[in-house]
Amino acid sequence: MLKFLLLAITTIILFPGYAIAQDLHRHSLPSIPHFRRMTTNVNYQGLMFVEENAKKTTAADVRLKSQGVLGYDGSSFLQTDSVNYSYSGTMGGYFDTWEDSWKWKYDEIKFFIYNGTGYDPAHEKITQTFDASDKVTSMSLQDWNTTSSSWDNVYHNFFSYDASGRVASEISQTWNTSTAAWENTIKATYTYTTSGKVATYLWEGWNSPTAAWVNRHIYTNTYDASDNVISSLYELWAGATPSWENSHRYTYTYNASGNRLTELDESWDASVPGWVNYSRKDFSDFVGYHQPKKIIYMDWNSSTSTYDNSSKEEYTYNSYDKPDYYEEQDWNSTTSSWEATTSNRAIRFHYEPVTATGFSDIKSIETSALSVFPVPASNNTTISVHWDVAQPFSMSITDMQGRALVSWNMPAMRDYTENISLDDLSAGSYIVTLHGKSGTVSKQLSVVK
Repeated sequence: MLKFLLLAITTIILFPGYAIAQDLHRHSLPSIPHFRRMTTNVNYQGLMFVEENAKKTTAADVRLKSQGVLGYDGSSFLQTDSVNYSYSGTMGGYFDTWEDSWKWKYDEIKFFIYNGTGYDPAHEKITQTFDASDKVTSMSLQDWNTTSSSWDNVYHNFFSYDASGRVASEISQTWNTSTAAWENTIKATYTYTTSGKVATYLWEGWNSPTAAWVNRHIYTNTYDASDNVISSLYELWAGATPSWENSHRYTYTYNASGNRLTELDESWDASVPGWVNYSRKDFSDFVGYHQPKKIIYMDWNSSTSTYDNSSKEEYTYNSYDKPDYYEEQDWNSTTSSWEATTSNRAIRFHYEPVTATGFSDIKSIETSALSVFPVPASNNTTISVHWDVAQPFSMSITDMQGRALVSWNMPAMRDYTENISLDDLSAGSYIVTLHGKSGTVSKQLSVVK
């Protein structure tokens, strides 16, 4: 949900997507909500790609535990930030869809910045409240005040629901430090098709002088017989007219399996008048339903009447069919090749298993499946894995607060050994976690310097 929450950490947009209208053709997958980047031009289009791929947490599934954000320094991707998620009981729900992110329930999200040797204390946090029916009623962002050693209010959102339990409206307010009071900012209102898909999404802004909500923009969606969105019209409100005016139009194509193949973005040219090409996204190398390994972004070149490569996203998935690594690259027109630049980022995703009754303990498989030695370790540590049955798996190293440091994927095998350098880890305790189809096990890693 959180249509007017941009999905970012500090200045880095995480699960890339939903930036501003000037970047409507960018990014597809959602991440955590971050109120700081609210704007009147939120990109709604990521919803259209991931909406059909919603996965709620079920028995023997997993929920997101943390994300490690990496920035490119000119030669490699290095750790910059981390996000940690806290849950109670069976809270969770996977968030492939930002339309349904209000179904993703958690106690708290905390944001951390990596200082080169470790993480600074949390500088931001998001909390949720729930009603008697366990629906999310509010979501609040607070910043840590180092002077007063307390959390300061920043934004909060309130949700209302229709008779079918779907979000009907969402109101966002900002904290006015001068008056020590909340002030209206944005209101979103949703209508749905008979099958429960979003038909329209209306965005209104608060007009303080008139103390009333005023139109900003609206999306209107159409669907095929399989409930795949085939077009989305984005219109801006012209107060002088007053009427809705065309801005962008998005059309989508799918393969026989229902996976999205292309997204075409056209902008309205009043001088024609008519729609003109603006950008395109191509999805490919699917590993599952709506799980592309590659997304190519292209911009329309009016001089050559062709689409030129702009940027690329690549994903890998873990044994639970969830994304565990994401990386960006830009197109170098001089060398005609893809390359990482300092504006690119990568993200590692870390999960924990959850069952119908709650969090699945890390002793869900024999601890002998994972060995970490020597203990303690100084410069290097050796990680050894043994499965009874060959299977793909993922490994991760987190600190004691669950903040992501490193993770990697391995193809199906029974035995695996890796020597890991500890040069970038300061002295202290860490957790090494092994995830596979057979289950999950963790071991403590102690580092001395």
